[in-house]
Amino acid sequence: MGQKILAYLFYGFLILMVIAALILLKYQLDHKDIKQQQIDIRANVVSHSEKDSKSPTESNTREKTESEQSSENMPLKADQELRQEEAGTLSYLDIYRQLNQAKTCQPIFLKWQSDGSKADLESLISKPYTYYGDPIYQLDQKPPITTAQKQLLQQWKDQCLNLWRLYGKYTTDLQDNQFLIAAIEENIELRLNSTLPETKREQAIKQVLKLTGQWRHRFTELEQALSGENSLTEAELADINSQIEQLSDEQFQIIADSQTAQNNSNLTDQIARINQEISELNDILMQQKVKNPDTIAQAKAAFESIDQQLFKQFYTPYGEVFYEALKTVVGHDNLRYIGSGYSAGGQASYQRITPINMVMEANNLRTNPWHRETVSSATLLYLCELGMDCSANSQLMINFCLTGYPSYPTGCGLTVHEFLRQQLISPNQWTDVQSLKNSYQEIFNG
Repeated sequence: MGQKILAYLFYGFLILMVIAALILLKYQLDHKDIKQQQIDIRANVVSHSEKDSKSPTESNTREKTESEQSSENMPLKADQELRQEEAGTLSYLDIYRQLNQAKTCQPIFLKWQSDGSKADLESLISKPYTYYGDPIYQLDQKPPITTAQKQLLQQWKDQCLNLWRLYGKYTTDLQDNQFLIAAIEENIELRLNSTLPETKREQAIKQVLKLTGQWRHRFTELEQALSGENSLTEAELADINSQIEQLSDEQFQIIADSQTAQNNSNLTDQIARINQEISELNDILMQQKVKNPDTIAQAKAAFESIDQQLFKQFYTPYGEVFYEALKTVVGHDNLRYIGSGYSAGGQASYQRITPINMVMEANNLRTNPWHRETVSSATLLYLCELGMDCSANSQLMINFCLTGYPSYPTGCGLTVHEFLRQQLISPNQWTDVQSLKNSYQEIFNG
């Protein structure tokens, strides 16, 4: 009996030892997990601290390095999430500027869509302005691009590539000839709309963007009301438009045949006849419209209300706000010619007034080609003084040096002010430019 008791005690002791060993093992594993979590947390804290303290240049360099490593060591989805996290640290103003950069990048994006990431971007450079004594090139020829143009083109490409990294389907492996398929501009706009503006400048930009959308809507309604409503049925309208299309095709074919024809006099008569028929059909389309006075009055009242609200945005210390309002009322966003007096036509265009009209009236000038370069330059200088990007690699200088027609290769590396002062505007004109720019200040920021 005593032996049995001893045996039970011995087995009990063994069981207790096994239980104790299991408890100790579990404690060690749990402690190891907690320690690893603490290490991870400290690593994350250090990472975010370094991220916040980096300069923009260092941040871009780090972003590029991490993106390249992630494409090799992580799935594509993780790489995209990393880029989205980087973009999420940007302010409303940063994202707004990215949106404008994306618009400037459209020629490069289209090249990457059609030809892939290995596309020849030098083909985007337009023919230069020809000074007296310069060699004259044929229509199908362009002079070799300069070193300064190559440098600016590379900077432009880098800007666009960075946007592709952040907002497009990009894998960072340029050894493959990737094709751009993502709607980068739309993705940036979505992020902008979901980002909260914090500073007064950012809040003013968001407000003007809201008003410009409303203004365009009311302007379109007014244009439609002034044009009138169709009195013909859809079938009748389709028939007339079909006739115009057929006549246009016939005219195109006659012009193509005229290249090899011996006697062009008969072809000229045919073209004139077709032009007359097309003109008569267009007159029918115009005359069949019926204008409703009540609809026009309502559209005018609605437009005048939003037009007054938008016009108040010109009295601003912020260049981005002035630019957004100005490009809306003139009807185009070509910054190079935004102050030239050129604006979208239509009957509704007579229902508005632009700051350019006011500045020219203040200087007793009429809108004509002789003053366009002067007024346009004064407008650009005023935008620069309000804080628009007028640096050597800005949207404007990309247009002047690379993509605009004609381009000015010798302007590469200059700021907008330097380029206008030294190369585009003559000394006599410069006095007028300064006077017009001062008029902007007196009227809108005096």
